[in-house]
Amino acid sequence: MLHKVKTLVDEYDRTVSDDANMLEDQPNKVFVLTNYDGTDLGEFRRNMALYRAVKVTDNGGVDTLDTTPDVTASNQHLERIRRDIYAFGRGVDTRNERLTGATSGQALKFEYAQLDLDCNGLETNLQAAFQELLWFVKAHLANTGKGSFENATAQIVCNRDIIINEESAIAMCASSAGLISEETVLANHPWVDDPQEELKRLRAQRRAEEHRYGADYGGEDGGDEA
Repeated sequence: MLHKVKTLVDEYDRTVSDDANMLEDQPNKVFVLTNYDGTDLGEFRRNMALYRAVKVTDNGGVDTLDTTPDVTASNQHLERIRRDIYAFGRGVDTRNERLTGATSGQALKFEYAQLDLDCNGLETNLQAAFQELLWFVKAHLANTGKGSFENATAQIVCNRDIIINEESAIAMCASSAGLISEETVLANHPWVDDPQEELKRLRAQRRAEEHRYGADYGGEDGGDEA
């Protein structure tokens, strides 16, 4: 993937370097001397530094020319290159205005679509690499007499993190309750990392509430007290 953006990155670095050199080398202003009463420019600079004054003859004067460089076109060029780097590199431009504010979940998925495609390819390569590594581990254990693991299997899971609109995701989970299983709702809830563990907590919480309800209204078995 680097070869697709290398020339753009090189151009970005070259432009930044040229701008830095220009800003460093170019003076803030140029003095225009008329009928200067001195011998050389070195003397003029010393007088300006020491006395903040300069001697001129009749009808003489000192003017200045503003030499502040205009880097507007350069900045626009850099911004265009930066956007192209993200586009061709299938990255996510965090400075994109579409990622600010209350962005919907679908808009976020669209922004991360290209990066997700790259992750799919990376995950496939990782799965294949770990399968080859597993074969070598089995062969090593068998050769060292530590037992046969020929039928041993391993599940390789790649977890991905992505920015989402939590408010929208939670609202969708709440509206889906009763339409799909509770485990599926929890699996898609942004605050739940382990749906199975969360289910255990919910069931324990419900049993505790039922126990407390039964104790408050006539005993633990729900019957009336004598």
